[in-house]
Amino acid sequence: MLPLTLDYITDIVFCVASAASLSYLNQAGRKRLGYDIHDLADLTIYDLSPHFSTEDWPAFWALITREKSFEMDSLLATRSGKDVVVNMSFSHINIQKEKVDQTASQTKGLAIHQPYSIDAAQLREPQDHSFMQQSGMIRQAPPKAGDRPYCCVVARDISIRQQTETVLQALNKQLAHVIDQREQELHDSRTRLQNLADNIPGMIYQMCLDLTAEERGEQSLTFTYASSGCMDVFGVFPEALQANSHLMFERVHPDDSSNLRSSLLSSAKTLEPWNWEGRLLLPSGHIKWLQGGARPSYQMNQ
Repeated sequence: MLPLTLDYITDIVFCVASAASLSYLNQAGRKRLGYDIHDLADLTIYDLSPHFSTEDWPAFWALITREKSFEMDSLLATRSGKDVVVNMSFSHINIQKEKVDQTASQTKGLAIHQPYSIDAAQLREPQDHSFMQQSGMIRQAPPKAGDRPYCCVVARDISIRQQTETVLQALNKQLAHVIDQREQELHDSRTRLQNLADNIPGMIYQMCLDLTAEERGEQSLTFTYASSGCMDVFGVFPEALQANSHLMFERVHPDDSSNLRSSLLSSAKTLEPWNWEGRLLLPSGHIKWLQGGARPSYQMNQ
């Protein structure tokens, strides 16, 4: 039943011995790799998987013997030399050792419950390969060798998955390039705008007036942006004005301060353009006349 079952699954299944010789290759494997059942007697792991060589196979066999199972993505070679990308799952099976362990356990009155059973007669390493005629079809006969360790390999074709991953990687690379390009364009645009703002006489700014906070008598005016001309106008750095908008009112002449605040409130409520002229009283005692203008817009609280 087991060879028949393995022949009907779509994955490639083969059994390989410590000497690298193959003792079994299921029907899907023969069809996918282009081998005939008569070729099995001469096949080795080196024919199927170019990843292995006579130098590294003994070390890999030692690894499988120790770890019992191993999984990796690799290549299988067809008879025509075409590579097939596969995920290979290796399972080391030592039937003779399992029989000894089972016998020893049973002598102690313990029952062994194996989660996965294998017919030893069907997957043993052969001393020779024989074939039998059944209903006009040649079928691979069960091996007739002794109980020797072997490795059962299940190889799943992942060519489509690899192609999909390659396409996704290319798309991600292209997307990353577009994002980098857009970020560079945004940076260049901000740099141009900053250079323009820094060279315009006076000061460019963005101000936010919270009418709700104003009604409660709380801090309502904030500068969200101020160009470097802030230093020429108010004598403070832009960062300082953005952190504390009261610095502006501290520079406004006391006789013009209330007029400035009322004009700002009126423009904010009516959304009419704001225009104001007034005096600044600098720390040096000098008076500077200032003209300000803005076009307000309504913004919901965030």
